[in-house]
Amino acid sequence: MRKAALALAVGGLAVLAALMLFGRAAWQPQQPEQTEVAEALSDEPDVAASVPIEQPAAPVNARPVAPDVVAIPEVEPETLVRVAPREPLSPFAKPLPPPKPDYGRIHRPLAEAAGRILGQGLMVEIAGLVIVEPDEFCIDPDGVDWPCGMHARTAFRGLLRGRAVSCDIPSDFEGSEVTAGCTLGKLDLGQWIVANGWARAVPGGPYEDAEKAAREAEKGIFGTGPLPLPIFTEVPNFMAEQ
Repeated sequence: MRKAALALAVGGLAVLAALMLFGRAAWQPQQPEQTEVAEALSDEPDVAASVPIEQPAAPVNARPVAPDVVAIPEVEPETLVRVAPREPLSPFAKPLPPPKPDYGRIHRPLAEAAGRILGQGLMVEIAGLVIVEPDEFCIDPDGVDWPCGMHARTAFRGLLRGRAVSCDIPSDFEGSEVTAGCTLGKLDLGQWIVANGWARAVPGGPYEDAEKAAREAEKGIFGTGPLPLPIFTEVPNFMAEQ
């Protein structure tokens, strides 16, 4: 058994040696005779390289593409015809109609007067009020004039502070001016304005009792004006030593 294995190992080494000798012969450089033959063949002229290559002729109707010499195509204006646009490929490609303005909720309202607001291209006067205009003056019980309209507008602006207002305006309303009832959250703006004395109630309207209570309490336009600033006949020197 050992002799058979030894014989097999010796045979394998012999085959490996033969393969190495064959590979060395294959990778040896060319002999001088083979090199001379190759150089002789390279000295012969290349027939394919000496044959001229014919370039394709440029088309006659080709136009230049340089920006400064672009040729204007020959067009006869009388032969041009405007065709109608094609139909959209699907109904989804049609443009959507413009959205209808929602006047039921006015965002970022501006108080032009106590009871009149502007917003979203619309002027709304709160129903049930007789608005005191900003340039109106009132006379207090002491007979002193004071700008009650300006103070009424300032108080109304302090209440709104740019918050959205809900108004009873029909959805199909078309116009720029409307009279309607408005609320700020759950607060009835007309009720608040009249109850604080910054407007008069329409006779027979829903705010008559609120106006009566404001008159009795001398609120807003039914009371005295704000205290005037003191007027010094002589400006005191606060830096002087006592």
